[in-house]
Amino acid sequence: MNQHSTNHTHLSLGRIRLSQVVDIDCEAFGLHDIFPDANFSDLRQVADRIDKRHVDMSTGSVCLSFYSTIARIGDKIAVIDTCCGNDKQRPDRLGWHQRKGDYIAQLALQGIRPEDVDLVMCTHLHADHVGWNTKLENGKWVPTFPNARYVFAEQEYAYWLEQHQVNRASKPILYGSFADSVLPVIDSGQAQLVHDGHSPLTGVHIEVAPGHTPGAALIHLDDDGKRAVVCGDLLHHPLQLLRPEVSTRFCVDPEAARQTRKRLLSQVANTNTLLVPGHFLPPSIGTVATDGSAYRFVPAI
Repeated sequence: MNQHSTNHTHLSLGRIRLSQVVDIDCEAFGLHDIFPDANFSDLRQVADRIDKRHVDMSTGSVCLSFYSTIARIGDKIAVIDTCCGNDKQRPDRLGWHQRKGDYIAQLALQGIRPEDVDLVMCTHLHADHVGWNTKLENGKWVPTFPNARYVFAEQEYAYWLEQHQVNRASKPILYGSFADSVLPVIDSGQAQLVHDGHSPLTGVHIEVAPGHTPGAALIHLDDDGKRAVVCGDLLHHPLQLLRPEVSTRFCVDPEAARQTRKRLLSQVANTNTLLVPGHFLPPSIGTVATDGSAYRFVPAI
């Protein structure tokens, strides 16, 4: 699916306004390619209890979307997670390989030029969350957002740097994204490595919540008592609303991810806190409500 949603509605949290830019609307993955501990009956539950758009019953697949969350905070513009990117060599992930997507045009429709972005935050450093960190320019990977400060959790970066140093003589890590989408930002001097609790802007703080990756972060946005949490791949797909105990194949520590997911869902359920999951099909900013022993997602736009 190549068409993008044209809904550019902004949600307000006090002086913070949220919107999203979609890089890939929908990509299907085999259930056990993502969730080795899930059952095919879970797909039927998602279709019946949440929304059949999120699954393909005919192929036994889950459908994922890839997007950035845009936060306008006063006169600052922050981009949270930068999706898959263009021109990246991803032969092991053909949906991300040598893409020619319209992400920059989608930003422009919201009145944002790359040079206008002040802050880039990545919930973690997997390939589908860092791709637009860089662009290909004259055969070289350079930061897409030339005036932005890029914020990475230090323990996340340190872990993948060690993996890169160990493996670079064999096969690039993270489908090659560490080399083409993270290190060029380090080399440009635009990266800032931060610890748990860091606040890059007023109303924003980072909570390091290891599990999916060693330094995966929750991005908390808060103003005038109104709150949102961008939780990245801690909540990968609506299946995990019905079965929060199910972690993905890509979690470095599935048990830690499971416990953090359960804690976060219990904290935000039946409140006005907005939650932004990692890959729900748009609209994917909403609140969480209890649904028996499980949860349901209530889109806000």
